[in-house]
Amino acid sequence: MGYTNLNRIPDDFRAGDTVKWTQNLTNYQPDAWTLKYVFVKDSDQIIVIGTDNGDGSHLLTVNSATGFEGGNYKWTSFVTDGTDRHTVENGRVEVAVNYETATTGYDDRSHVKKTLDALEATLEGRASKDQESYSIAGRSLSRMPVPDLIIWKNKYEAYYAQEIKAERIKRGLGHSGRIEVRFK
Repeated sequence: MGYTNLNRIPDDFRAGDTVKWTQNLTNYQPDAWTLKYVFVKDSDQIIVIGTDNGDGSHLLTVNSATGFEGGNYKWTSFVTDGTDRHTVENGRVEVAVNYETATTGYDDRSHVKKTLDALEATLEGRASKDQESYSIAGRSLSRMPVPDLIIWKNKYEAYYAQEIKAERIKRGLGHSGRIEVRFK
């Protein structure tokens, strides 16, 4: 997916990719106002400063030099003329890990998939020390009775199926769920 020539910040992108979007702020023209986006995650802060796009809109660019890592960032955008400052909007963006720069052994499984795998490994008697130390509802897997493990495994299988369904829909592949129709 290309991330150029967008008219708004995307909901997600991959770290290292070039992402460009324009923002047309009628009351805050780029010749007098600077548009800034401030992204925060944990203790990290990244600032992206807009430039004049030449058509009265602000152009914002993120690339590999910007410094994003994988994770969920909160952001706020604002304009300033050096004296006054006005918040434009706030939001969140999910930044996917750049596999090219990820450390060896990076685990890209979601929390749901990791928990499901730990539950299955525990039930099969092959859990690693890390999996045995998983905690669900305040109890570690190694201390959870088998009937409870099965209940949690079933719950996490359903959660994981929802994740896969959402991913397929996002990619335009549809889903394998039933659609029920009633005719009257």
